Amino acid sequence: MGITMQSCTRCGRASFPPRSLCPHCRSGDFEPLTAYRGVIEEISVQRGTPAVTFASIRTDLGPTVVAKVVGEGGVPGSEIDLASPETQTTGGPVAVIPQPSAKEQ
Repeated sequence: MGITMQSCTRCGRASFPPRSLCPHCRSGDFEPLTAYRGVIEEISVQRGTPAVTFASIRTDLGPTVVAKVVGEGGVPGSEIDLASPETQTTGGPVAVIPQPSAKEQ
């Protein structure tokens, strides 16, 4: 599980989604880093059948991501595992964050 982020080799800060320059120091040198957990800051429920919960999540590496929450128990202040759609497992709660493709960068 986990999602891949970038870590700047100059300043050491993580960023997501991937980009060509570090938003903190403007360096273009990165290495991959994996975020495994985060804390839910806010949630939003899209009404419908079935209802879908989205959350703003502060990752263990720093960046905040928006994700679909799968499973019960995803409330603000709670810790949550992070997964890409390819690594999503049943059980929960799990935050599912799509990984941008090379075309989207």
